[in-house]
Amino acid sequence: MLLVRPIRAADLDALVMLAGEASFGLTSLPPDRNLLAERIEKSLRSFAFPARKPGSEMYLFVLEDAAAEFSERKIRGSAAVYAKLGGYEPFYAYDIQTEELHSADLNIHTSVSALTPLIEHDGPSAIGSLFLSPHFRRRSTGRFLSLCRFLFMGLFPEYFEDKVIAEMRGIVDSNGESPLWNAIGRHFFHVDYPRADYLSAVNKAFINDLMPRHPIYMELLPDSARAVIGRVHPNTAPALRILEQEGFQKTGLVDIFDGGPIVSCDTRSLRCVRELRYARIESWVSHGHPPSNDALRFTGPAHVHENHPDHREYLIAPAGNQSEEFRVALSRIHFLDEYVNSDGQPPPVCIAEPVGQTLNLQIGDSIAYVSLRPGEKEA
Repeated sequence: MLLVRPIRAADLDALVMLAGEASFGLTSLPPDRNLLAERIEKSLRSFAFPARKPGSEMYLFVLEDAAAEFSERKIRGSAAVYAKLGGYEPFYAYDIQTEELHSADLNIHTSVSALTPLIEHDGPSAIGSLFLSPHFRRRSTGRFLSLCRFLFMGLFPEYFEDKVIAEMRGIVDSNGESPLWNAIGRHFFHVDYPRADYLSAVNKAFINDLMPRHPIYMELLPDSARAVIGRVHPNTAPALRILEQEGFQKTGLVDIFDGGPIVSCDTRSLRCVRELRYARIESWVSHGHPPSNDALRFTGPAHVHENHPDHREYLIAPAGNQSEEFRVALSRIHFLDEYVNSDGQPPPVCIAEPVGQTLNLQIGDSIAYVSLRPGEKEA
């Protein structure tokens, strides 16, 4: 069983091992023990002391196999949400702007595009640090890990801005060569792409010091650089498709290092936020089968007459808990038919008992849930 939860101080060794599996381009998960320790500490503070309005908070989550023995559980993935970009550490990007040119004398009408440097001090929220161990990439796991962040945003909307962005990894080869960086960045920063990528994880001040000050016409760049602007790395394409299904769209902004696209969505328009629902645990499902009607008469209200299984998968989290108690599992839900909501309480459902135990739930507790895939809602 998969579980996503906030990172803990004791996870440092496991996070260092996970980061060691990542390749170039995952700036927010550098294979540096000290930096990762700082990331964990920042996340712990963010969960423990939520701000009244979005600031520099970072919420870092990890994926583990809850079915394994506790001593053998390993971190298999990571994902993060950043409450707000900007402030003391601005957000940097290139804004692709197009200009129309016309000459009546030569009868020429053309358009040119320029990469215009953008420095944002009052930015939106952002998601990042999404990484899944190559040895654990299997059915739905990446989607589950990615969407847990949006479920968290739906449960705690006051922590975040009205818009959220994602910086998608651009084209970088296995040797750390980036065509866009080689065409622009290295002439300004005088370091190779892997070094610049690492430095940006430590402190982004050097970007403001050395980045281009004026627009750069794309027509003056080599074909190899123009070809990668706005493109995602092949390994990142599935993550982009998931975000697009959640409502993200391209913005016309690209990363100043590798040219990867930056996508955005209104936070309240995220599918996981819009379709977030609540329910109350009426009983446990035993061995994949819902409880009998007779059992329900003893554990629930008399107006619950029958039940039916739902074969779709849902992200399930405890409702009403503090943010540091956030936990998400992936499971099916049995919805109870003919329920009459006469007391304003969430409708009753049944879930597998191991799922309830993993989420620290008891009979009668409320849950928040959303379908794993778009277009799948409970009947």
